[in-house]
Amino acid sequence: MNDDDEDSIFDLYQLNELRAKNTDSFRCLAQIVVSHSSIFRHPLYPFPPLEDPGLDEAVSHREKSMSDDGVGAQYYLNMCQSLKIVPLKRVSNSLITTVLNLKYFGLKDKQIKAITETLMRNRFVQHLILEDNWLSTTSMEYISQMLANNSTVYYLNLRECRIGPEGAAALSMGISSSISLIELDLSFNDLGDDGVEHLEDSLEDTRCLQTLNLSHNNLGERAANTLSFILTFNSSLAELDLSWNNFNTPKGNKLLFTALGGNESIRKLSIAWNGISSNEATRPMMNYLSASTSLVEFDISSNRLTDASFRNVRNGLGKCKKLKTLKIGNNLLTSEEAMELIKLLATSPKLLEVNMENTFIKPDCLPLLKGVLKKGKLVTIGVLNTYSIRGPDHMKLLYGRANFLAKKKKKDFGIFVGQLPNEELIIEDFRALLKKSKIKLDEDLLAAIMQKFPGAKQKISCADLQASYVTYYPDTVIKSKPVEEKPVELPSEKTELDPH
Repeated sequence: MNDDDEDSIFDLYQLNELRAKNTDSFRCLAQIVVSHSSIFRHPLYPFPPLEDPGLDEAVSHREKSMSDDGVGAQYYLNMCQSLKIVPLKRVSNSLITTVLNLKYFGLKDKQIKAITETLMRNRFVQHLILEDNWLSTTSMEYISQMLANNSTVYYLNLRECRIGPEGAAALSMGISSSISLIELDLSFNDLGDDGVEHLEDSLEDTRCLQTLNLSHNNLGERAANTLSFILTFNSSLAELDLSWNNFNTPKGNKLLFTALGGNESIRKLSIAWNGISSNEATRPMMNYLSASTSLVEFDISSNRLTDASFRNVRNGLGKCKKLKTLKIGNNLLTSEEAMELIKLLATSPKLLEVNMENTFIKPDCLPLLKGVLKKGKLVTIGVLNTYSIRGPDHMKLLYGRANFLAKKKKKDFGIFVGQLPNEELIIEDFRALLKKSKIKLDEDLLAAIMQKFPGAKQKISCADLQASYVTYYPDTVIKSKPVEEKPVELPSEKTELDPH
């Protein structure tokens, strides 16, 4: 140790004197002095310097506030404490992940407030799933504020949250203000035409929303008019789901598909389950399909296309320039119309898949179908056989109903039919015979029988009824006989002679 060392508090004499005492305390002192020896500071000392084990950092370490780390977990706990609600473990554990799934959690206003304010400070969650939580207008206002102040959530699922038109109005500001929202699911929310009107301005203004699901919302002509304005001004939407609504009128479809024709961003469109059937309602669709330069996938399944309405759609599909996937199953298509679609798939260079689920296909389609499959294209069909699909046997249903009603009164409708006179009866006489036999038929059933076996002058042909009934119930005994003509009364042979 050097004499001028600032750390030295004893001179050598004092140190030697203290060491000579050789007590435990002074031996410790000696060790301290040695540890400060200059030998450990000598530049030529052959051993490496001692590494700091990090004791100071371990002892003085202070936890960083989690509210400032982009997670917001501590902020969420503080919010729950201030709102006097129980924190959800699912929320705390998901804030560091990309998905926050709160489906079926039955969230209330305070819980939504804590979650949305936390997400304003979170930079990890990208998918927010709130499906099947019955959210109030207040909750929708909290979600709207979150969208306006969050830059990471790009998928928002509000399916079956029953927000109604009022909730849509509250959400509108958040949609237009969001800089990250790409996909929005508003299905099963009973928006109605009013709800879509509340969303009009925000959907026109947004430049980031690409996928919108408005299915199951009871939308009709007014909503079609509103959507026509949205599609005119919006240039970001690429996927639009309008299934399970009421876009089936000529006026509404003209507004909707005219606007779609002028929109160059829609690549995927679903109009399934809308009850579309008429020629007039599908004509605007034909014009849209013929002119579209962006549509890649089109779903018109589960409607009522047949004859003229199918031809309109088929003509439009033949001119659609970029269509790759067509879903047209569960319609009233004949096997010939199905054959036309397979030919379209075979000849179209762009079309790769046609889904004709539950469509009847005849065996003569097989060669063409095999050729399409060899090209690597996909076809989904329904029934393939030589038999035809028939509806219910109406007469069997009528007789079954009549027998059931007769048995309720412990009577036999077959005996009644077998005892009918072999002539045509007016409806009043037929009713009288039913009443006499103590059989009571529904008015609709009686009207159907009259329609099936009409006689002259709005009468019922009993003979035709009997003949038909026997074909279904061969054991029926027909006891009626032709009606005997009443003899003409002749004048008596014993007549008084004219006195004149």
